[in-house]
Amino acid sequence: MANDIAQDPIADSPPPSPQASTERNPLFITALARGLHVLEVFSNGWEAMGLSEIANATGLAVPTVQRAVHTLTEMGYLAKDAQTRRYRLTPKALDSTYRYLQSSPLYEAAIPVVVALRDEWQETVNVSILDGLEAMLLIRMPGARRINPTSMIGRRMPAHATSTGLAMLAMLPPDEQRRRLHDTPLKAMTAWTVTDPAALEERLQIIRRDGYALVNEEAADGEISVSAPILDHDGRLVAAISMTTAVSYWSEEEARKQIGPAIKHAARAITDTLRGWRSK
Repeated sequence: MANDIAQDPIADSPPPSPQASTERNPLFITALARGLHVLEVFSNGWEAMGLSEIANATGLAVPTVQRAVHTLTEMGYLAKDAQTRRYRLTPKALDSTYRYLQSSPLYEAAIPVVVALRDEWQETVNVSILDGLEAMLLIRMPGARRINPTSMIGRRMPAHATSTGLAMLAMLPPDEQRRRLHDTPLKAMTAWTVTDPAALEERLQIIRRDGYALVNEEAADGEISVSAPILDHDGRLVAAISMTTAVSYWSEEEARKQIGPAIKHAARAITDTLRGWRSK
């Protein structure tokens, strides 16, 4: 293995994920990209992975993976089991999450509103941000009914299937909406998920007009969720806040009539707190 490592060039395989144009940029650090990609594969449900499994998941050569894993282990991001020779993430991997939340004006502004809304309604309240075609969970305050208890901070869901995702997409310019909805095939999460781009574009117009989005068993069976967008000082999209509950407790009509106004009020409260902050 030592000989293989010595002979393994830095360009033994293309870097994970980045566009070819990015790779040609002299500022782009290929080795760093590979190391980060190794960390990313641990989010795919593997509790612990061996070198060959990491290599298969990343598409990188085993010697390259070995160097990246060794470096990440030395830095404390991975830990190796001496018996199984498999690697797992360490708590240090949470440091970046903590730093992000600590530096985010959104987190500080939203937490009091999220807690108050959860306490008043006893339902699960979430705040998500838009990342490409996904809504990523930033804050989660479970309610008494414990809807979808497996959800946690950092979880990603298709934006077109979630109330937060739709509320955020609705605030984008029409050409940006069109690009995001048409460039990639949209996945159905349940039998009720709307995946037709044209239908979604029409729906986004209604959501923008009404000021909130509602999904009824489109993200998960048995769930109904209502969301409203959070904006910055200049009226640009920052995030979305949602309340999620069970269809056995709320009908769509009741959710629109009661939760809709409450979630819009909560979004405005966070927006008002962010008036002095620009997202860009």
